[in-house]
Amino acid sequence: MFDVCDPSNRKIPVEGLRLPFTSLETSRTIGSMNAASTAPASTFYTLVAVTQLLCTIVMSIADGGDFHSRGARYSLATRPTCIPPFVFLTLHHKFLYPVLCHGVPFIMYAAACNPGSMYFRLTAAIFMSMYSLAETSVTSSHRDYANLYTSWALVLSSSTNVAAGVALGVSVLLVSGSGLSKLLVGGTSEWAHSSTLSTVLAAYNEYSLDRCGPLIPALNVELRRKDWAVTLLSVTTLMFECILVPLSMFMPSHVRWIMMLLSVGMHIGIGVIQSFIIGIAFLPNVGKF
Repeated sequence: MFDVCDPSNRKIPVEGLRLPFTSLETSRTIGSMNAASTAPASTFYTLVAVTQLLCTIVMSIADGGDFHSRGARYSLATRPTCIPPFVFLTLHHKFLYPVLCHGVPFIMYAAACNPGSMYFRLTAAIFMSMYSLAETSVTSSHRDYANLYTSWALVLSSSTNVAAGVALGVSVLLVSGSGLSKLLVGGTSEWAHSSTLSTVLAAYNEYSLDRCGPLIPALNVELRRKDWAVTLLSVTTLMFECILVPLSMFMPSHVRWIMMLLSVGMHIGIGVIQSFIIGIAFLPNVGKF
């Protein structure tokens, strides 16, 4: 038992005395706050790691081999002018390119286990940048941009809310941009007409599964026999991309998961009736939702 003294020099026994806030409690509270503030970041990194790994496995099975190996076989790659040629060629080295493609899930998982560490966040963002540059330069895919921007948002801002806002903004930009490009390039009435989507579906149905064909070709054929069904699919796609997705910016955060389910459902549908590899390839974006 210890004693403390009041101003009149009287000794007061501390036994049973409850201090309002101890240093141990302070550290525990701060630790809990840190854990709570980094939980969204950990969830993002975990979802990207898991979905990226599953996506690679599934697409490799559909492709009949390592899916990322096709990127090394391309003879043409586009280089941003701000990237020095020797850096760009290094990313496409026959030993480094596979490491970048297959290392994303493991780097992201490491960041998920250490979401409060700026070192792991920065490593994840840099690695994702190198992978995205190398992969998109030969495939012209825009799949990884959203996760890339979100990864850097988690580095450049200590606020999880800011990073979440960036993820939401990028998601809206990419999805609604896809819808608006349909309207601007193809035209509203032209794209909504059954003949447009039917032509797209017919073109993809000519390919096998490993060449980006549909998962169920028979369903592709059956759908094209019903003009009303194709028109309905075209119109609902435009409504989702051009109306519902932009409105998600004004939805309460606890109900935005509905948009995630709709987006995942749309890409599963793409995989089933249009292109299995294209539909599955975009599922890693579930992390940004």
